[in-house]
Amino acid sequence: MVVIYNAIDTEGFRTRVESADTSALLSAHSNETTVFLNVARCVEQKRQGDLIQAFAEFDAPDTHLYIVGDGPRKQQLETLVSEQELSDRITITGYVDRIEPYYAIADAFVSSSSMEGLPSTHLEAKAAQLPIISTNIPGVTELVDHGTDGYLCAVEHPREIANYMRTVHTTDTGAMGRQGFESVDNEFSIGTIATEHADLYRRVV
Repeated sequence: MVVIYNAIDTEGFRTRVESADTSALLSAHSNETTVFLNVARCVEQKRQGDLIQAFAEFDAPDTHLYIVGDGPRKQQLETLVSEQELSDRITITGYVDRIEPYYAIADAFVSSSSMEGLPSTHLEAKAAQLPIISTNIPGVTELVDHGTDGYLCAVEHPREIANYMRTVHTTDTGAMGRQGFESVDNEFSIGTIATEHADLYRRVV
């Protein structure tokens, strides 16, 4: 058996992120705000409630969390945000036409999912040069190298997520983002994956 991963246009996505119009989003908070981004459907396995709990425990006023996505648990998550009195610091967007502006303003990508395949959002985050805080689950562990281009947490541990949010908020993680881009460009770019397909076809023909 041969495993060939999904591909991403790493350079193209990075270029679209760098050229994205972020004026509308940046007007909502100051440039000094540390922005965390989650991109996922609002469904049970994504466990965005854990992110909200982590953000409440993190409790840093100069931070903002965007949860970008729609789904059956969106209203429940909005209620939780209101109950935690975090409506001024957490935005649940629902469906959006363009995702690139959110990657452009983000300082880190966060995920609390309990189950993934090979998550394309993590590939996008690395292409956007963002450090990743995610869960230690199959699929994610193939993309995130703990301590090098991100941090891995146990599932259902909001406090651990909060601790790594605090780390990103208080330290310079630019090198992590650059390392993430280098690894995704080397291993998951369209050129790399196309070469792997071509090599496989040559072996079996």
